[in-house]
Amino acid sequence: MENWKFISVCHNLSISKRVESKYVVIIPHDDPLTQAIRDRSPAFSQFVDNFKDQFGRHFAPSLFFLHKNVKPDLEAIISFRNLFAISSIVQSYERFLCRGTQLDYYKFSNYFDLYPYSLSKGEKDLIVNTPSILGLDEPAEFQGQCSPEIAKAFPTSKFYDSALFEALSKEWEKYFVNRKRKEWKSRSLFRSLEMSFRAAELPFRNQSTIHDYGANIALWISAFEILVHPGNDNVSIIKVLDFLGGIHFNIEKLNNKKYIWHNNVRLNLIQKTYLEMYNARNQFLHGNPVKLSDLFPGRNSKCNSFTEIAPVLYKCALYHFFDSNNLTKIVQDNLGRRDLETALVKSRGPHRNYIRNN
Repeated sequence: MENWKFISVCHNLSISKRVESKYVVIIPHDDPLTQAIRDRSPAFSQFVDNFKDQFGRHFAPSLFFLHKNVKPDLEAIISFRNLFAISSIVQSYERFLCRGTQLDYYKFSNYFDLYPYSLSKGEKDLIVNTPSILGLDEPAEFQGQCSPEIAKAFPTSKFYDSALFEALSKEWEKYFVNRKRKEWKSRSLFRSLEMSFRAAELPFRNQSTIHDYGANIALWISAFEILVHPGNDNVSIIKVLDFLGGIHFNIEKLNNKKYIWHNNVRLNLIQKTYLEMYNARNQFLHGNPVKLSDLFPGRNSKCNSFTEIAPVLYKCALYHFFDSNNLTKIVQDNLGRRDLETALVKSRGPHRNYIRNN
């Protein structure tokens, strides 16, 4: 325990076992790792053991710990939270598009929000610091709540892409622990992850109007553009399409460039889908007339929506980003690669009802 520093609570996320890297560990609230801090800080126990939903039912949040050898700066903490969240979210949507099954309560980045309160330096009080409030409170009366707008999550495991998580964690270690912050590719990666975290939030700011979904699509486009940004030049739709066109698939249907863009430029399936997302982004952000069909490929509202497809496209982009920049090599097993490619093939098909695995 002496090697780890408590950082925060993921008040919407309940897990059944640890998620670990060399310098960060995310644990269930009753993990043995917490015993030392419980022994010395009653405030800690009062804080992490007293979360409930809006009806008073107990909720067991997850806890974020950082290794003592890592400076606990906000950017490092948020960047790791983002990579963990995206490793989970992209797998949820991949499972849904591929099989019609998914852990549907991990679709949205809201599940990985960090609670705004944490322990004071002396571990006796609770502190809060947001653009709206700065304060300190005694923990004796603390009653935390998970967010009411999302379905309650239940403890589970194997809900994230472990290969992607490991690759992203190694880049995080290089960037934040080894302090190699001058490398543009790493910087663009973590900026892109931050934008994708915003893109993956529950589209409910305006009670789920089509403009909520349009805003999320716009943020997904930004996440792609930041990831592909060359650093020494401006990014463009051509650069992103060229990047996506460099991905090779085992399923030949995904390689087939049968779609024609202007000037007879030929696009494959994922390039075509990204281009449609890009056009939808422009419609929403430029104030042009929009309708429900603009949220779907081919403007067919019976298909899967762009907000369901975008995370899987982004997973492909992340895998290609690592390979094309000679960064950490991601080893995909045949089943994992097949699931990802099958999800892409089915992404433009009819929307499927959720089937929960028991």
